[in-house]
Amino acid sequence: MMGNATALPVEAVDAATAGLGLAGFVVLAAGEYGGELELLIETTESVTGCPRCGVVAALHDRRPRWVRDLPAGGRPVTLVWFKRVWRCHEP
Repeated sequence: MMGNATALPVEAVDAATAGLGLAGFVVLAAGEYGGELELLIETTESVTGCPRCGVVAALHDRRPRWVRDLPAGGRPVTLVWFKRVWRCHEP
Protein backbone atom coordinates (compact mmCIF):
# COMPACT_ATOMS: atom_id res chain seq x y z
CA MET A 1 0.00 0.00 0.00
CA MET A 2 1.16 3.48 -0.63
CA GLY A 3 1.24 6.46 1.70
CA ASN A 4 -2.02 8.23 2.52
CA ALA A 5 -4.03 5.09 1.79
CA THR A 6 -7.19 4.42 3.74
CA ALA A 7 -7.14 0.87 5.11
CA LEU A 8 -10.33 -1.13 4.98
CA PRO A 9 -11.67 -3.08 7.99
CA VAL A 10 -10.78 -6.77 8.43
CA GLU A 11 -14.27 -7.82 7.30
CA ALA A 12 -13.71 -6.02 3.99
CA VAL A 13 -10.34 -7.77 3.54
CA ASP A 14 -11.99 -11.17 4.18
CA ALA A 15 -14.71 -10.31 1.68
CA ALA A 16 -12.06 -9.21 -0.82
CA THR A 17 -10.36 -12.63 -0.55
CA ALA A 18 -13.68 -14.35 -1.24
CA GLY A 19 -14.49 -11.96 -4.08
CA LEU A 20 -11.05 -12.16 -5.65
CA GLY A 21 -11.95 -15.51 -7.18
CA LEU A 22 -8.34 -16.65 -7.60
CA ALA A 23 -7.68 -20.06 -6.08
CA GLY A 24 -4.42 -20.17 -4.17
CA PHE A 25 -4.34 -16.44 -3.40
CA VAL A 26 -5.25 -14.53 -0.25
CA VAL A 27 -5.83 -10.81 0.26
CA LEU A 28 -3.49 -9.52 2.98
CA ALA A 29 -4.73 -5.93 2.98
CA ALA A 30 -7.10 -3.71 1.09
CA GLY A 31 -7.28 0.04 0.89
CA GLU A 32 -8.35 2.99 -1.17
CA TYR A 33 -5.70 5.25 -2.61
CA GLY A 34 -6.50 8.19 -4.85
CA GLY A 35 -9.94 6.80 -5.68
CA GLU A 36 -8.52 3.39 -6.60
CA LEU A 37 -8.92 0.14 -4.73
CA GLU A 38 -5.59 -1.57 -3.97
CA LEU A 39 -5.48 -5.21 -2.89
CA LEU A 40 -2.26 -6.61 -1.44
CA ILE A 41 -2.24 -10.32 -2.32
CA GLU A 42 0.05 -13.33 -2.09
CA THR A 43 -0.14 -17.02 -2.87
CA THR A 44 -1.10 -19.42 -0.11
CA GLU A 45 1.58 -21.93 -1.13
CA SER A 46 4.21 -22.17 1.62
CA VAL A 47 6.20 -25.15 0.28
CA THR A 48 7.10 -25.90 -3.32
CA GLY A 49 9.42 -28.26 -5.14
CA CYS A 50 12.14 -27.44 -7.62
CA PRO A 51 10.72 -28.00 -11.12
CA ARG A 52 14.00 -29.64 -12.24
CA CYS A 53 14.96 -31.97 -9.39
CA GLY A 54 11.90 -32.06 -7.11
CA VAL A 55 13.77 -31.11 -3.92
CA VAL A 56 11.86 -28.77 -1.62
CA ALA A 57 12.86 -25.23 -2.56
CA ALA A 58 13.61 -22.50 -0.02
CA LEU A 59 11.88 -19.15 0.05
CA HIS A 60 14.43 -16.62 -1.18
CA ASP A 61 12.53 -13.34 -1.54
CA ARG A 62 9.19 -11.66 -2.08
CA ARG A 63 8.90 -9.11 -4.88
CA PRO A 64 5.91 -6.88 -5.55
CA ARG A 65 4.22 -6.97 -8.94
CA TRP A 66 1.48 -4.50 -9.83
CA VAL A 67 -1.38 -5.81 -11.93
CA ARG A 68 -4.27 -3.68 -13.16
CA ASP A 69 -7.55 -5.55 -12.69
CA LEU A 70 -11.11 -4.97 -13.81
CA PRO A 71 -12.99 -2.15 -12.06
CA ALA A 72 -15.01 -2.95 -8.94
CA GLY A 73 -17.87 -0.73 -7.86
CA GLY A 74 -16.95 1.79 -10.54
CA ARG A 75 -13.40 2.19 -9.20
CA PRO A 76 -10.16 1.05 -10.81
CA VAL A 77 -8.51 -1.90 -9.02
CA THR A 78 -4.80 -2.63 -8.70
CA LEU A 79 -3.54 -5.96 -7.37
CA VAL A 80 -0.19 -5.67 -5.61
CA TRP A 81 1.06 -9.25 -5.71
CA PHE A 82 3.92 -10.13 -3.37
CA LYS A 83 5.34 -12.81 -5.60
CA ARG A 84 7.42 -15.41 -3.80
CA VAL A 85 10.82 -16.25 -5.29
CA TRP A 86 12.01 -19.78 -4.57
CA ARG A 87 15.57 -21.18 -4.80
CA CYS A 88 16.80 -24.74 -5.02
CA HIS A 89 19.88 -25.47 -2.93
CA GLU A 90 20.86 -28.54 -4.93
CA PRO A 91 23.48 -28.14 -7.68
